[in-house]
Amino acid sequence: MSFVKKDIVLGAVPFLFLNKYIFTRKAQIITCKNIENDSTLWQFDISQFGTYKDKKIFADKEPEVRQREINRVYYHNNKIIVTLSRAIIALNPETRQLLWKIDIKEFNPYDIIFNGSIGYVGDGLYYVVIDIENGQKIYEREFDHTLRVNIEGYSLSYILYNGLTLYDNYIWFTYGTDGKRFLLKADPRNGNIVDGMLLETRLPTHPPQFDENRMYILDQEGNLYVY
Repeated sequence: MSFVKKDIVLGAVPFLFLNKYIFTRKAQIITCKNIENDSTLWQFDISQFGTYKDKKIFADKEPEVRQREINRVYYHNNKIIVTLSRAIIALNPETRQLLWKIDIKEFNPYDIIFNGSIGYVGDGLYYVVIDIENGQKIYEREFDHTLRVNIEGYSLSYILYNGLTLYDNYIWFTYGTDGKRFLLKADPRNGNIVDGMLLETRLPTHPPQFDENRMYILDQEGNLYVY
């Protein structure tokens, strides 16, 4: 086995290798380069979507105007899918053509949980379901922070939809309140909590991981719990 060394100047963070192409991101620009000859095939600049305003917090102060930022970049169903400030977009990886853009008015989407042609996005009290093929919102909801869910005798409210995982056709995530940590199981179609359990750890955790009949919970101090 032999390898041929090639010096390629990226100048940005690579996020995808696809055949002979490498895709990078830097600031507001996504770039596609040919590895064989170190040529730039295309660039896509998200600044074309303009600025956005933060949510208004103080009645006597106007919200701050901000530049859009790239949050996450995925390759799914032959599309480059990008979460950015107040939007999700899909690009053709060969031509940089904008296939669709979904505006998210209330929050900045980061992580997408994919299930075939469907994507699930959670952030705090917000939960959105999107159609990856057609670029449409299927479901969108801001949960009432006073809504209560009973888990093992505890009445939970102000549940935040962060760190989601899809397993066995349900959305799973952990939630902490009053020095306790809970595992929550939600209907992916609407985000409604259908079950849950009190965890041993009291600390924030990474998204739960599953392997056949086992679940793994890793907290922020590196303690691993196996269920």
